[in-house]
Amino acid sequence: MKTDILQEAIESFDAAVLRFPQDKRRIKLFGEWNLQDIIAHVSGWNIARIEEINRLIDGKEITFINDYDEFNRQSILTRRSYDWDYIYKEFLQTSHDLINAYPKIPDNLLNKRIWSDKEFTPSKWIGIDTDHIKEHLVEIEKFVDKP
Repeated sequence: MKTDILQEAIESFDAAVLRFPQDKRRIKLFGEWNLQDIIAHVSGWNIARIEEINRLIDGKEITFINDYDEFNRQSILTRRSYDWDYIYKEFLQTSHDLINAYPKIPDNLLNKRIWSDKEFTPSKWIGIDTDHIKEHLVEIEKFVDKP
């Protein structure tokens, strides 16, 4: 599976994060979230997706995350006490791991429905993950100077 578009989105997101004013990283600029919360949130979803991919490959059942708001809240709360370096390094690592996880999905599973009552397939997941990163990139870019 090609991951070029996802990788490009992550690299653009990372570049915007690095240009973000350091003195505003902990200020709530995105509703109730600050930059560190957004990065923690993205890492939480990266970790969940990697686990889903691994379970798919291993032929194990994958639990659907029904309550996105609660998942987001827990992802952020779990990481809220961590410092910037930890949060940022976790984002870099989980993004790298996600990009490397997708190509491990066998071709015969790429268009397999994950849940019988939902339209999700691994091929759709990568688009969802890319759009998710781009959505937050747009938010972050409102507060950074263009290169």
